[in-house]
Amino acid sequence: RLASIEEDLGLRYSAQNAGNEEGFYSSAAIQQVDTGGKDSLIRPKCSEIYKDMLFEYDSIPFKFKLFATCSLWLLLFGFVLFSGTFTTFKPNPAEEALISKVENMPMFVFGILFCGASSCALLYLSRRWKKNWIWLVERILLPGFINSATGLGNALISVGTVHHWEVSATAKSTIIITTSYLGIFTVPLLWYSLSLWRMKKELA
Repeated sequence: RLASIEEDLGLRYSAQNAGNEEGFYSSAAIQQVDTGGKDSLIRPKCSEIYKDMLFEYDSIPFKFKLFATCSLWLLLFGFVLFSGTFTTFKPNPAEEALISKVENMPMFVFGILFCGASSCALLYLSRRWKKNWIWLVERILLPGFINSATGLGNALISVGTVHHWEVSATAKSTIIITTSYLGIFTVPLLWYSLSLWRMKKELA
């Protein structure tokens, strides 16, 4: 009887240990499968998003690309008009009053109108294709950054070389406007470029 009782206890103990080990390994296997499942879900998701951006970038209608290009050229033309408000000669007081009323102010106003119209068009395009970061960087943000930097550099060169750093009211306004546009284009350009770089690095 004692032998049978010991055998019965031994069988129960071994069965209990086997059940615990089986439960441990099964839970570990489940965790491993879940972990692998998460990795397999995360990586294809990133790749699919990037592939969708590339596919959508190639399939975007040409009219939007042309619209973006014309808007950016209009913005640059507005910056050129701002720089054209600086007089390059020293007129007499009567001529100076006439120029300030007839030439400079209309050019400055037209520059503001061109920049405003361009901004509205670029804002529409940015909202229209906000999910395609590649298109935003290559078609709007990077060209806008270059145009803004060109306008700011042109204004600073005009003030420094022609006017010997005698900053007029229109010159101050031009520098403030071009600097503002440069900041508006620079911040999202850096953010989207960094996000795309991280996405490429994770998928590599």
